[in-house]
Amino acid sequence: MAADQLRQQLLNQALALLARREYSRAELTQKLGQKCDDLRQVEALLDSLAEQGLQSDERFSEAFVRYRVEQGKGPLRIRQDLRQKGIAETRISELIEHYADQWFEQAFEVYVRKFKLDAPTEAKDKAKRLRFLHARGFSPDIAYRVLDRVCGR
Repeated sequence: MAADQLRQQLLNQALALLARREYSRAELTQKLGQKCDDLRQVEALLDSLAEQGLQSDERFSEAFVRYRVEQGKGPLRIRQDLRQKGIAETRISELIEHYADQWFEQAFEVYVRKFKLDAPTEAKDKAKRLRFLHARGFSPDIAYRVLDRVCGR
């Protein structure tokens, strides 16, 4: 396959992906790398897309965090997911900090959706609810604060 033809094929695939949703650079590198052994060509294409404003890790990460917050995910889970998507740690910290004053209320809403305002009566039940919040990505501190609020402390 000629170099120009391969570049056009990669460009078409990248644009088709980006037309559906935002992708991080690392995700696109992985997806396009499956079609092309020459990673330099993939990197050059991604540089070009970024220069044109068609791909942006900043835009991707903002949309991703908004979506995950709407799903009821907590900061620990979101941080982990963004790392897997190849987002820089400094950017992740900025995004998590942006929502810092909302994490407790977010955790409380998630808890109420699942368990209503029922307070746990047994230690086993309390542990189950703490595990649920932790699995959603909320810190133990926030999870205990939520249970304290539900129990009226």
